[in-house]
Amino acid sequence: IGGAALIGLLAILGYRLNKFRIDRNYQRQFSEALLYTQEEERKRIARDLHDSIGQSLLLLKKEMSLNHSVTSSNEIMIADTLEEVRSISRNLHPIHLEKFGLTATLIDTLEKVEKSSNLFVSKEIDEIDDLLKKESEIQLFRIIQEALNNIIKHAEATAIKLSIQKNKNDIEVEIQDNGKGFNIKNVQQKSESLGLRTMRERIATIGGSIEFKTPMESGTAININIPIKKY
Repeated sequence: IGGAALIGLLAILGYRLNKFRIDRNYQRQFSEALLYTQEEERKRIARDLHDSIGQSLLLLKKEMSLNHSVTSSNEIMIADTLEEVRSISRNLHPIHLEKFGLTATLIDTLEKVEKSSNLFVSKEIDEIDDLLKKESEIQLFRIIQEALNNIIKHAEATAIKLSIQKNKNDIEVEIQDNGKGFNIKNVQQKSESLGLRTMRERIATIGGSIEFKTPMESGTAININIPIKKY
């Protein structure tokens, strides 16, 4: 009787474990599909902004110039609006990633952060182009982009450092700042946790890991590890 009860208990535990694995895989597949759909929609909107609104502004500027009806203030307004449209388009979908690769895109992003903020930016970036699948590259870029945005908005930092090291089987990323730090438990109970949760979901879809190290008043370090799986 005892043996039968033990077998029954093991069968129940095995069933529950198998169900847990199935649910976890389903959740991961759902997250992957959702993130992919979001990225495709971002790409579509970015293309529409560039091809439609951007081109319309250029044609308007040219037409006004031909008709001699453009003023200096009109030119400035059109140029500023056109640059804003291009900036929104780049943020929605990083065209640089497709044209110049992940390494150059990350360097370009850091340069833009330094120009548009008071932050001192430093970097140690290995060449990591073509080490990951294209889907993994975009997810890694989005994670780093989200981390940089969080630092700019919330950290009250004066310096950022991005380190990317290429190893034989994986890529290690560290994003550091010298800001005020934060309490992860407190953040997870507020709306700010959405960004952290999205970063965790993104890294999970590409089989990587992410760790937040944030001693209070000592800045924050985000450590990311991604296995190299090109095919």
